[in-house]
Amino acid sequence: MSCCGNHSEPCNTSQLFTPHSHSHSNGHDHSHHDHSHAHLSNGELNQVPKEQQAEVVRVHKVIQAWVQAAVAEHNKTQANNDLLALKLPERYTSSSTGLKPFQSVLTSITALYWSATCAFLSKQNRETLSSRLAQIPSFGSEAKLFDGKEVDQDARLNAKQLEALMRVGGLLLPEVADKEVVTLWRELAEVSAGAWEIEA
Repeated sequence: MSCCGNHSEPCNTSQLFTPHSHSHSNGHDHSHHDHSHAHLSNGELNQVPKEQQAEVVRVHKVIQAWVQAAVAEHNKTQANNDLLALKLPERYTSSSTGLKPFQSVLTSITALYWSATCAFLSKQNRETLSSRLAQIPSFGSEAKLFDGKEVDQDARLNAKQLEALMRVGGLLLPEVADKEVVTLWRELAEVSAGAWEIEA
């Protein structure tokens, strides 16, 4: 069972941010295909740096283990400990103060996922994602969180922006990113729902 109660296959780690479906850009008629390979629009094939891809795969294994432990209601303490022990490169860590330990880890994971996702999307799909971001409303007295420029893979996002993306990334990306990437984000949202307020 995946995030939000949807019954779907778990994210396939081996398929994350890899050009596994380049045949969709060969000019043949694929009117029957779904949008799970949206990064190939207009024949463009973007690459995520191998180091970043490896980091995503490493982190995702911990996220997936957490989801599996939550579903099975078994080894949850170990899953929490493994999540808390994750160390990410400084470029993905938030400088915001006041974050709890689990919140710091989750926002760092979000920054990693976001950078890799934006790097992988075609120009057309980044534009679509930018438009969707800009339509996210402000909440209460909060200023608008996004203006759409955040689709730059090197964008530095604050903790509130990262928290929002952590929760809604899986809703922003259908028909824009691969189904594996969408599932990646939905799994992260599921972990955040259970771990965000945990006191370390």
